[in-house]
Amino acid sequence: MEIRKIQRTGGSSYAVSLPKKWVVANSLKEGDRLALEELPSGELLVFPLNREALFGDYVLRLEGEMDPEHVLRTLIAIYLSGYDGITIRSEPVISEGLKKAVLNFTSRTIGMEVMEETRDTIALRELMGSPDVEPLKILARMSTMAMAGMRDVANCLERPSATLLAEVVERDLRIDRLHLLLDREFNRAMRHPLYAGRLGMNLTELWSVRNVSKTIERIGDHVERMASLLLQYGRPLRSTGLRELFDRAMKTFEDALDAYMKKDVEGAQRIIDTAEGASADASRLPEGCGGDGGIYAVLLAEDLMRIISYSADIAEAAIDMGVR
Repeated sequence: MEIRKIQRTGGSSYAVSLPKKWVVANSLKEGDRLALEELPSGELLVFPLNREALFGDYVLRLEGEMDPEHVLRTLIAIYLSGYDGITIRSEPVISEGLKKAVLNFTSRTIGMEVMEETRDTIALRELMGSPDVEPLKILARMSTMAMAGMRDVANCLERPSATLLAEVVERDLRIDRLHLLLDREFNRAMRHPLYAGRLGMNLTELWSVRNVSKTIERIGDHVERMASLLLQYGRPLRSTGLRELFDRAMKTFEDALDAYMKKDVEGAQRIIDTAEGASADASRLPEGCGGDGGIYAVLLAEDLMRIISYSADIAEAAIDMGVR
């Protein structure tokens, strides 16, 4: 770290000299303009004006036949790093397997689209900028979809609907996409602190939102698993206490999100206390279910208990944010 003295220039202006190494590294010269941004924490961010909020492009060079699943994982990692564009080059040609991996990638992410495709190159470009991203609204949308999935699964206990349950499974993919988007935005803000300000949040708040979105994504996975279990069972499932546990899980999740959005510390404390006492209800679930039904009731109960536990994690995040 370098220490610089403040110099007074004129009656009301102050100046600080810039390190020569930094000026040269950023190809700056006399007369170039710099952008200054005061961060919520009090620091002053200085950066070249022509590099404002640019994250650059990533060139992925592939040789020979690659496992499409490996390519997909690599593309998602590049996406999460926050690059504006991804160029894929493969010699001698882009294989059909690689094209399918790219198509799978664009269907699992938000904002990236194929803009150019040639014999040996595929170029993807982000078509959505930071003004389109509002982290708390995305978080609310994720919670709404997870809650809708829980209601649909609960309603299918006694009246199974393959169509409705299939919609729950598909909805989980949309929750995953939104979580990846928030994860990407957090990584971008870590690379450029100014970016967090454009999202209307400081880094601490954005880190918290990113973690809560991961928790909601996990809740969505359990909702999807419950839908898959009912699809597999294919018959009405009547179990004493199971619907009550569904209602409890939904209320705990809904209240936890409300406490988080409002930074309600007292409400979050009550939610955690309630969640800790939920395990006693699970022991009554197999009653009234015979044969395979009892097994499926227990499996569903395990998912519901995980949802309640994850909801308590969200309540803990509400306490963390509420005391800051």
